[in-house]
Amino acid sequence: RPVQLATLTDDLADHATHWHELKLDGYRAQVALGAGGPRVFTRAGHDWTDRFADLIPALRDIPCASALIDGEIVAGAGMQGFGTLQDAIAAGGPFGYVAFDLLQLDERDLTDQPLTERRAALEGLLRPLPPMGAVALSPVIHGPADEALALICGNGGEGVIAKRTDAPYRGGRSRDWLKIKCRRQGTFRIVGWQASTSRGRPFASLALACDRDGGLAYMGKVGTGFDQDTMADLARRMEPLVRRDAPVKAPRRGVAGMTWIDPDLTARIDYAETTAQGRLRHAVYLGLHDEGPPMRTPAPTVAISSGDRVIFDKPRLTKAGLAEYYRAAAPLMLPELAGRPLSLLRLPEGMAGDRFFQKHPGKGFPAALKIQQIADKDGAPSPYAYVTDVDGILGAVQMGSVEFHIWGARRDRLDRPDRMVFDLDPDEGLGFAATRRAALELRDRLSGLGLRSWAMLSGGKGVHVIVPLRRTAGWDTVKLFSRGVAMLTAQAHPDRFTAEMSKARRKGRIFVDWLRNERGATAIAPFSVRARPGAPVACPVSWDELGRIRKAGAFSTAQALERGWADTDPPPAQTLSAAVIAALDAALTA
Repeated sequence: RPVQLATLTDDLADHATHWHELKLDGYRAQVALGAGGPRVFTRAGHDWTDRFADLIPALRDIPCASALIDGEIVAGAGMQGFGTLQDAIAAGGPFGYVAFDLLQLDERDLTDQPLTERRAALEGLLRPLPPMGAVALSPVIHGPADEALALICGNGGEGVIAKRTDAPYRGGRSRDWLKIKCRRQGTFRIVGWQASTSRGRPFASLALACDRDGGLAYMGKVGTGFDQDTMADLARRMEPLVRRDAPVKAPRRGVAGMTWIDPDLTARIDYAETTAQGRLRHAVYLGLHDEGPPMRTPAPTVAISSGDRVIFDKPRLTKAGLAEYYRAAAPLMLPELAGRPLSLLRLPEGMAGDRFFQKHPGKGFPAALKIQQIADKDGAPSPYAYVTDVDGILGAVQMGSVEFHIWGARRDRLDRPDRMVFDLDPDEGLGFAATRRAALELRDRLSGLGLRSWAMLSGGKGVHVIVPLRRTAGWDTVKLFSRGVAMLTAQAHPDRFTAEMSKARRKGRIFVDWLRNERGATAIAPFSVRARPGAPVACPVSWDELGRIRKAGAFSTAQALERGWADTDPPPAQTLSAAVIAALDAALTA
């Protein structure tokens, strides 16, 4: 059956009429179930069952006489990325199948039914399957589109698919499904230009490269984002840098007629993603990296403008008051905050105005916020902010930041996380007592595996259980281990816990969110104010104290400062040794 396709747009969908799902980085596939066994068909209708034979046993377990399911094939075993999927295809697996629509069930055509009803039928069909297995439901994200996009982009995702909830399933491309991609920014060296055939344009595009392994790697070209004055200025800057040979190894195709230059100019580029060949897609020129006033050493304290702007109404907290809190809280925050890449939740106009996550600092950020270029999963560098002192924290507040979200690794060893975080996120309607009990049980489960942990109230709805790590294991190990712990918890009490992000799976349960434990994902920093009514603070608590606390937003800014780390006493860093991993494997298979 012809598949339904999404229309690419920059416009955000109305959450009253749409919900959002993850934009997956895999192969679109329809799975047909029937008497002849599962068959896998590509978007073009080709039968690729033999190529995805690794999936067939899991698909055979779906309990029905016949069905036609729409979804996406991704790399299995918790791995991600289209390149990883290509490797899995070459190796014959492992694969996963993420189902997001149901077109037929037991010879009954569902395509004329609204998405909500098709989804309900799909959830019912897949409910008997084991959680975190090879076949999974696509998570549905409800709420405002900007929050959904910020959540996905902030965790390194590709983007979202907005789907109209009352629409039938129709083959072909329409605006019932909208594709909204995450945009990225980075700095790249200009290594050449191609002449333009248009009169008055000094060049058609610029060739770009990035620093990698002591040399330069070709990243493709950018041909948009220039006005006439910008092009003239760039042409003047590039002319003295012309050279005969290419400063970077580039494929001949696509660079014919290139005028090469010394890589002395660095451009700021906005782009959608990096291709498997390492080229920027949909690149847009933003300006030269060295434009603007020269960097200067920050003063001992950062001036806070518009200090009387009200950020929180009840209790009343102005921008100056928020800065004073963070100035006082800095000694409490910096042991966990300093030297980690940050994502900032900014509310420039306070709680009554717009809010947005920002992980790539832009022009105009204070010098007190330090910048580091970090390669994304495709190898392209992007700027990230980090702080080392109180001035860095206040610089973020000056930019309208309220919340500080931190990586699980520090900038000197980005490939080695030093903390593992489990965010216990309860379903709507569950009281805090259930979350509190869950945190204590998770502590005991981790202890049984040989790992000590500490607790932090999120300041929102849940509790974070945090395991300090020695920097010996990479991201893949930590991610798969945390996923295993979440699965073990859900298997032990399936009526109370889920290890899946899906709202449907979370009904009356607590989501053991292990997704914080991958490269680029973030978690709220200790002693960060939360952008919620009352200005609650994410606050560490002792295990003994947790049993007496009645809500996740129990502490105000004044109370957080008064108590500090109290008796939390985080344990020393521990190693995810072979014995610890083996203990988890044994528990999962018991």
